Amino acid sequence: MIYFSSTCSKFEDFGDIVDEMVDLGIRNIELSGNLKFNPDILTHMRLLREKHRLNLMVHHYFPPPQEPFVLNLASQNPDIRKKTFSLIQQVSDLIEQLDIPVYGVHGGHCVDMLPEMKNLHFIIDEQTKVEKQKALKTFQENVDYIIREFFPRKRRMAVENLFVVSQDQHYALLATPDQIDRFMEFARGYDNLGLLLDLGHLNVTARTFGFDAVSHARFLLKNYSQKIFQLHLSENDGSFDVHHVHKEDSWQLEILEDFSSIIKGIPITFEWFHQTNSREDIIGGIKMIQEKFGASLLQN
Repeated sequence: MIYFSSTCSKFEDFGDIVDEMVDLGIRNIELSGNLKFNPDILTHMRLLREKHRLNLMVHHYFPPPQEPFVLNLASQNPDIRKKTFSLIQQVSDLIEQLDIPVYGVHGGHCVDMLPEMKNLHFIIDEQTKVEKQKALKTFQENVDYIIREFFPRKRRMAVENLFVVSQDQHYALLATPDQIDRFMEFARGYDNLGLLLDLGHLNVTARTFGFDAVSHARFLLKNYSQKIFQLHLSENDGSFDVHHVHKEDSWQLEILEDFSSIIKGIPITFEWFHQTNSREDIIGGIKMIQEKFGASLLQN
């Protein structure tokens, strides 16, 4: 099923976001970290889901906590680790009560980040940097704990590949082809752990490291189809993850068509940012996706 991210909306209130997206003909919504704190979010999700017959997904930093922080599955900071576990425990309770099949979360970093944005990215705290191997060990230990403690077998967790804009500042633990392969090997030990494949992130990392994003996306879908639990799509030129609306001839849309039989059963989210697209572009993109894919992927 195709979803559209709440990042398409300029609003921060859950009700306002739903009203806007329903007005645009969208009832499949992935809720992300652009919402403001709401202590009654579960109640509101239930009410509006029933009122508008919504299909809801949740992603990464959701529901946003009252005290902002940057979630990091590989953090060495006990406070960030505690907050990460607390948020994901809330997510696990929420998706269980709302019968949401999968939760997508970003892969870890070997640095922590400050909850302040600069050029669409969090500010890196260089003083927290640790060796990749140490961060990877922490990441795997934390994921193992989260799966065992918070996720019943029928619920899935999908860890998202990240993007790297500079080889000199390669802090991500899940971005390059070798890192993705290593994660897939790790995920084989868990029935309900898989990959959230972000094609926009893959495109940026491919330019940074000099591999072909299209070929590698096809390789992953062909060879790891059983372990890809979700897809994220957004457009960029490879220099940064700007989350632009897709053009009709995008290679990402071509992949959706070519692998339609494989991906039909997994959630697919168009993750466009209102900050980098005009409202007209987003409306046009929604219409284009609806016309291009129709009932084949827009419905259950």
